[in-house]
Amino acid sequence: MVTPLASEADTHVAQIPLATYPAAIKVVAPLIDAGKTEEAKAALNTIVIETYVIPLPRVRAQALLRQAEQLTAKANRMQDDNQRVHSLIEATRTQIQLAEALGYGTKGDYKPLYVSWMICRRRP
Repeated sequence: MVTPLASEADTHVAQIPLATYPAAIKVVAPLIDAGKTEEAKAALNTIVIETYVIPLPRVRAQALLRQAEQLTAKANRMQDDNQRVHSLIEATRTQIQLAEALGYGTKGDYKPLYVSWMICRRRP
């Protein structure tokens, strides 16, 4: 991925491994009693942090497609609506291509979005 050009939201989740934490507490208590607080901190440093990356171009593409789908479902569409649908599907395509260019997946990963994009594009 081209890091300086990243377009993502990162969510960090900190978790305490419950299976090993009680044993760590038993090790830490005597260390604290002995005044060895730095060693105690190191022993408790068992928090696991998971990072979830959410590619923003994909989120934007999905939102744009929802808007286009709502307009294409409209019974009495006007010419302005048709132009808006066209703009939305072109913006969707741009976002999908941006996601691919930034390394957030390949064309195969975005197949459902491409299919939706093509369906919206073909509707009158």
